Amino acid sequence: MLYNEQQEMNKHYKVAIYNRCSTDDEKQANALELQAKQSRELCLNRGWTVINQYVEAVSGTTTKGRTEYMQMLEDMKTDKWEVLVIKSLDRLMRNNGDWYKFLDAMATNRKKLFIYMENKFFDMGRDGFLSGIQVAMNAEFSRNLSAKIKNSHRYRQEHKSGLNITRDIYGWTKIAKDKYELNEEEAKYYRIAMQLAREGLGFYEISIKLYNMGARTADGKKIDGTVWKNRCLSERSYGTVILHKTEMNFDIHKREDVPKEEWVYVENALPPIVTKEEWEQTRAVIMARSKTDNPTPYAIGKYPLSGKIFCGHCGAKYHRFLSRRSGKDKVIIWKCASAYKNGRNKEKTELACLNENVEEKKLLELVEKTSEEYLGDLFGSEDNIVDKCLKLIRQMLNKNNSSKKIDSLKKELRKQENKKDRLYEKLMDGVIDDENFKKYSKDVETKIESLKTEISLIKVNSAALDINEQRLLKIKETIENGELIKRAKGKCLLNMIEKIIVNPNATITIYYNKYKLLGLVEFINLGKDDEEEYKTTVEYDGHRSLKERTNDEKRKLLEEIRKEGRRSYAQYGKLLGISKIDVGARMKELFNRGCISRNEFGELSVIKDWTDEW
Repeated sequence: MLYNEQQEMNKHYKVAIYNRCSTDDEKQANALELQAKQSRELCLNRGWTVINQYVEAVSGTTTKGRTEYMQMLEDMKTDKWEVLVIKSLDRLMRNNGDWYKFLDAMATNRKKLFIYMENKFFDMGRDGFLSGIQVAMNAEFSRNLSAKIKNSHRYRQEHKSGLNITRDIYGWTKIAKDKYELNEEEAKYYRIAMQLAREGLGFYEISIKLYNMGARTADGKKIDGTVWKNRCLSERSYGTVILHKTEMNFDIHKREDVPKEEWVYVENALPPIVTKEEWEQTRAVIMARSKTDNPTPYAIGKYPLSGKIFCGHCGAKYHRFLSRRSGKDKVIIWKCASAYKNGRNKEKTELACLNENVEEKKLLELVEKTSEEYLGDLFGSEDNIVDKCLKLIRQMLNKNNSSKKIDSLKKELRKQENKKDRLYEKLMDGVIDDENFKKYSKDVETKIESLKTEISLIKVNSAALDINEQRLLKIKETIENGELIKRAKGKCLLNMIEKIIVNPNATITIYYNKYKLLGLVEFINLGKDDEEEYKTTVEYDGHRSLKERTNDEKRKLLEEIRKEGRRSYAQYGKLLGISKIDVGARMKELFNRGCISRNEFGELSVIKDWTDEW
């Protein structure tokens, strides 16, 4: 665009000023203030009216987080000002993509850009190509600067001169920059947690024990077992701090995980709470326990039934556990989260849940057997769901009506496109001005986009319905050949199950996902009444056998106590073929029911027999 530059300089303009302080080049406290004052005086000396001044002190590598810049772009769409005044291109941005978007916005809204360090208006024809190179060089400069800063930060970390851990650390108190001393009260609980973990105690029990001893969060609450586990596994416990686990990616402006081999290990950064040897022993016990016992509060989602089993009494999820019985009779059981977290005693807490555990093997066998019978009935009946779906699809497809609607929409689209062409002609002939052209043109373009979208949706939906019709016809053919139920067995069947409810009355309710059963798209709705067709309730006999087993263990334990009342829990467990933790649970019930007592010498004696009716 050609113009008389001197004449442009002498015009009176309504202007806006954008000021940004370079993050690293101008470290003086008043640098941004001086830049803002200088640019304002320059505009006033030229006789220009300053309408707005956008002042910002953040990086120019991206527009993200630059609130003043974003406000300037928004104001650019109005008639508040005509010229944007900046000091230099690097004060505006250092990113090519954002630079060209900015130029497009300037051109669209017919604004001018004045660079006062160069004392000239920016001209796309004259300056566009070179400005792109300059912005790219600014970006490269920022990239190199970012790399230098990261290297410097890493050097400080490696030489223990830049830890700067800002948040509180349980077990230590910060006394100066990168200097900590032990908080003896918290460190005491830390050591106890690690000792209990080495002894094989679970972190739920550790959490309760430490809470009873006085360990609390900053707001006086119980410290969760997961938190204690993470603390016991942390290298901080023996004084080593690991840094540089993440770093900023300059190009995508996000933090990314750093490979483990590049982490920075700073030894003796903190006063140790335990020795490294004690930490290694603790960690070995925890990791071994995790591999064998699999208490799924830390492993939800690893198994086919994860996230599918729910309690019919309290609504909580069921979690997976490996039973602690010794020998070859170990079984996997699923427990209600409320039952194992809050217990089964309603007298102690309202959160307790009385619902029973379920054995995984029995549940899977029941699911397979039930599904074979249920799906046979569901798909094999005369009025089965496949025929229902085919009927609904054909009603929705209605190809003739779809074609007529598309023809009608295309006719309206051509009408709006012709209207847009006439608007351009009127603008060129001077019949309407720019402001009215923008207004009417925007309305027409909105209608055109809406019509195009509606046409596309009809075509997509018709194509999807066609695909599902063919899919259902294949399913129908498979059913008639008797192959569907065979293919439904096994693990693939679990994918068709939405959820399993464990009811307190010793029944299981299985809910199937109708869309997964048929492979249908979600906009095919079979109606709310049909939901009842996709669940089935069956009896589960696992509750009875579990109760019988635990009652049998209590009776055998009483027999062993009669023989010898001075054995350890581990010794009783070995005799019964159960873990010492299970022995502890059975002992607790026997004490509560008055079946046993302990004398002053610690010897157990039997007072009365266990009754199954309890």
